[in-house]
Amino acid sequence: MNTQKQDKSHCNYRKMRFPSDVISFRQVREAMPDMFTPSAIRHLTPGHLGVLIAHEMELHLADNAYALQLNNANDSRLLSKADYAGCVDQLDVQYQRYGITADRLQTKEMVRRLERQATLLAQKERSRGFP
Repeated sequence: MNTQKQDKSHCNYRKMRFPSDVISFRQVREAMPDMFTPSAIRHLTPGHLGVLIAHEMELHLADNAYALQLNNANDSRLLSKADYAGCVDQLDVQYQRYGITADRLQTKEMVRRLERQATLLAQKERSRGFP
């Protein structure tokens, strides 16, 4: 049992479903076969695996939606328009690479669903008295 308390000032990712959750190691190996040899694995960085980049972008977008719902203009999780667009751009590339979406329109729909989850979590936290 995990006895560590979840910091309520942050989006609880454990309660969310991310589009990248469906990406398997098989899909990553198929997309990047040269990265899956015993010697190459030791030198992998997040930059080598688009799936990690995709998940990082999903986390940024979830945090952004969560912070927006809490109406804190000084929140460090809020993304600029350029950073937001960059996250969506990265997700579009990775989602299409791994067959999650077929085009940008579908990627934007996945982003809206992800943001909706984070927004609902923030609303739930607010109804419990936080913040």
